[in-house]
Amino acid sequence: MNISDGIIKVLDNLAMKFGIAIDWTAENALPYLQELAGRLIQYEIWTSVGWMVIMLFVCGLMWLIASVIHRRLQGDKDWSDLWSGEDVAITIVYIVAIVLSIATILVIGTQIFDIIEAKTIPEKTIYDYISQAIQKGNNA
Repeated sequence: MNISDGIIKVLDNLAMKFGIAIDWTAENALPYLQELAGRLIQYEIWTSVGWMVIMLFVCGLMWLIASVIHRRLQGDKDWSDLWSGEDVAITIVYIVAIVLSIATILVIGTQIFDIIEAKTIPEKTIYDYISQAIQKGNNA
């Protein structure tokens, strides 16, 4: 993996904030940074997978709860009056399930593009990660 000048500048800036000087001429500096970059890419990929799994699990659990409540409360009742008595509970559960489904689709879409970016342009992923870390450091 090649480390661009932009990433080196960001790393130097980050190191300066911690009071560390990186000797780029040292034999072990570049291999260590390459290994660190590889681990950072793997971290990005696996956190994206983790978020997708969590959202699918929560969404599936919500639809399971909705179906159980629907069977217990509704049976084959008429859906013409959704806001009376027990119908309010099932309506709210379905609304929450639909909102969670939309959120799950959005999260999965975003995370898939994060994985694609991490696999195809790892330098951009690393640059974004370090830039965000520097920005958080400036705000703290």
